[in-house]
Amino acid sequence: MLKVLLKKELLEMNSWLFQNKKTGKLRSKKGVVGFGILMGFLLLSMSFYFFGISMWLVTSFKEANCQWLAFSFMSLLAVMLGTFGSVFNTYASVYRSKDRDLLLSLPLPPVSILMSKLLGVYLIGLLYTSVVMIPTLITWWIHTDLGAAGVILPILLYLLISVFVLVLTCVLGYVVALISTRMKNRSIVTVLFSLIFFAIYYYFCFNATKSLQKMIDNADKVQEVFRTKIFPAYAVGRAAEGRPGFFFGTAAAVLLLAALTLYVMSRSYVRIVTTEKGLKKKEYHEKSTARRSTGKALLAREGKKLLSSATYMLNACFASPAMIAAAIFLLIKGKDLAEGLSNLLNGFPNGERLLPVLLFAAAALLSSMNDITAPSISLEGKNLWILRSLPVEAKDVLHAKIRLHVLVTAIPAAVLVITGAVVLKLGFLAGFLVLLATVLLIMMEARAGLDMNLRFPNLDWKNETVPVKQSMPVMIAMFGGWALVLLLSAPAIGLLFFMSGTAYLLLISAILLAVVLLLERRLMKKGTVLFENL
Repeated sequence: MLKVLLKKELLEMNSWLFQNKKTGKLRSKKGVVGFGILMGFLLLSMSFYFFGISMWLVTSFKEANCQWLAFSFMSLLAVMLGTFGSVFNTYASVYRSKDRDLLLSLPLPPVSILMSKLLGVYLIGLLYTSVVMIPTLITWWIHTDLGAAGVILPILLYLLISVFVLVLTCVLGYVVALISTRMKNRSIVTVLFSLIFFAIYYYFCFNATKSLQKMIDNADKVQEVFRTKIFPAYAVGRAAEGRPGFFFGTAAAVLLLAALTLYVMSRSYVRIVTTEKGLKKKEYHEKSTARRSTGKALLAREGKKLLSSATYMLNACFASPAMIAAAIFLLIKGKDLAEGLSNLLNGFPNGERLLPVLLFAAAALLSSMNDITAPSISLEGKNLWILRSLPVEAKDVLHAKIRLHVLVTAIPAAVLVITGAVVLKLGFLAGFLVLLATVLLIMMEARAGLDMNLRFPNLDWKNETVPVKQSMPVMIAMFGGWALVLLLSAPAIGLLFFMSGTAYLLLISAILLAVVLLLERRLMKKGTVLFENL
């Protein structure tokens, strides 16, 4: 029976790639191959980045006769990336999957259901871990000559690291699940927990280069720190050198942790997935309600849906708190940043004209990370009939989804742009045009994401992470948004020889306004028809 459940999970994980969720038909081989090539390109790009880091570390530490330290550090990086990439999927897929009630009603051992759910979590963590560890293994084999043990043991350590990532993600997901059963709003708890993790992660990323150089310059002290304070990483590095004692000790510790985690989760799995302690029993009391317009009522509905889903909030509007954080950073470090940019731009002819364009590019790049509308149709799922049965027009439903995206994204973007304009002393006109171009871009992306979701909906999903994280509209919206920002900003280097920065922003605003109007017209004609035919 476990084999059947594992096969079910694998089929569900990959069904979005091979099947059109709107029609139920299989995709063409060309479509599958093309999408596979795109995903492979993205993974290879990330792998080349980590290959460069591992090459730098291995060669540098080899000269200091402590090459194991490079393997230890890259292992820590793999654990961080693997946990970061899969932790947000654990809670939703293990404890709050849409098919949990159906599976629990069947004569199946709960531990088998749990094991099948953990398979998906493990594979996602393995994918992220591989992006770091495979380049590290290649670099390790190129620059070290440690015999057969130095070849085989690193591979086994790579597999152990992927298991340890699974343990960490399960522990974090388990803690969130325990807390959420005692809270009314689980989504807020999950989002706050995740934002803390994001803050720690990005703090490390921003200081990575400086930290790595300090590690290389102080290799002797770093070795002692790893040996005394980060002994698990120290043991992994020593095991990679072909020392079986460290390897067997590491393997025993990881496997023991994995067994203990599985035991604890299996003992409490049914209780957690069936507990609703955070929900208070309510009694009906008749009361009057203020009348709302159709637009406001639908907007409130979309807002409640966003706030009720931690997965939706984290993945679709992560840029909003990021832009607020960037504005705070500008207030703290703005003077130093302004001086650095001024010195940099002085080296270019008319370089000062680029300043407002750079602010627009930064705000646009961050705001493009929000993709609220791209999965909004798919998230209706099998409950779409409820929305369709309401006495409202399709255009009102679509406008509500667009307004939510614009409100959630444009307000923090305005805070960032205004802060940046004040810190960089752009002046009122330049600051206004940066804000105008950014808001128009957000309006365009909201409509483009909704249009793509109407074209490629996925209403047959078991886990909301599928439409939110693994759907084609979301990927196109995010990467297409970044490409659009580059397309709009890059020509400024040449065009600013002939016009000012404000004139260039005015030109960008005019182009974006035209695109917004075209997309609005398309949505009100073809988009409403597509929605009615879902």
